[in-house]
This record gives sequence, structure tokens and C-alpha cells, in this order.
Amino acid sequence: MTEPLAETFDDVLLPEEVDLVDEYLSSGARPGHDIDAPAVVYVLHLGSGAVYVGISKALDGRVKDHARNAKKTPLVIDTPLGPNASPAPSPSATFLMVHGDPNVVAVVSCPTRRHALLYEAILTEEIASAGVHVFGSGWSQHEAMWTRNEVKGRKLDSPAQAAALVAATP
Repeated sequence: MTEPLAETFDDVLLPEEVDLVDEYLSSGARPGHDIDAPAVVYVLHLGSGAVYVGISKALDGRVKDHARNAKKTPLVIDTPLGPNASPAPSPSATFLMVHGDPNVVAVVSCPTRRHALLYEAILTEEIASAGVHVFGSGWSQHEAMWTRNEVKGRKLDSPAQAAALVAATP
């Protein structure tokens, strides 16, 4: 396995970027986090070739959670409950259940959670605009929780392709 790409996003945020993140947070999204605490944005290449973009203050534990979810079978209505079947606790857990084993391809250190939220949205948009199947920050409050974070597209053949998309993002 290749070492994940390691980058930093510590640009001084413009007032309109701060306002954008604060507006998103004021809508009730992602409550209970210290907005001024450091965080990382991480990118996973999944077994199916899809890409997952997330934020964490404790990356190792978060990746272990994702790996556990990737081994579960999503519970589908009218399907017999098998030994690994599990009701999906969240959209992100369901995405991991469907798309399989996570491989960390990039970690972007951010001085605050506000930076991380903004960069997660930027990175998700860049990957989606490249036509890649991605799950990441969907800020639209007009879409249902279960659909706003996923953009369908082509699957990537290798983790290196996902890392290259991150490296190309400003």
C-alpha cells in the first residue's frame, strides 16, 4: 500500500468563506463540534472505485469505523436478514456498506474545523466535476439527507487516481 498523500490547507479564509461555512452550520448541520479545533480532511478510495471525502479530528478511529461499516451488508426491505446485515445508521455508513473496503489516499491537515468543512466541500465538488462517483460534503439543504452527499459518476481503477485528483485541487 502506498503512503497517503499529505497536504495542508491553511489559507486565510475570506470573510465570505467564513460566512458560507457559518451559514451551513447555522442550518443545524454537523452540530456538537468545536469549530476552532484542528481537523483533517481525508479521502478514501473504496473497493468499488468510488471515492469518499470526510472530516475527522481522530482519523485512525474514523477509518476503523469506516472499515467496520464496509464489512456490513446493508439491510434491504424484503431481503432475509443475513449474519452481517445491519440497518444503515447514516448515509455515510450506507455508502461504505455498498462500496466496500476503504483505502486512505490523502490526508489534508487543517488548522480549524471551519477550514476542513470548506475544503471538504471544495474537494468534493472538484472530484464530482471530474465525473467521479463521490460521497462528500453536500451543503444543499433542499435535498434529502440520504441523497445530497452523493454524486454518481465513473469509478476509479486505482487509489493513485484518487490521490491525483486531490493533488490537482487548489
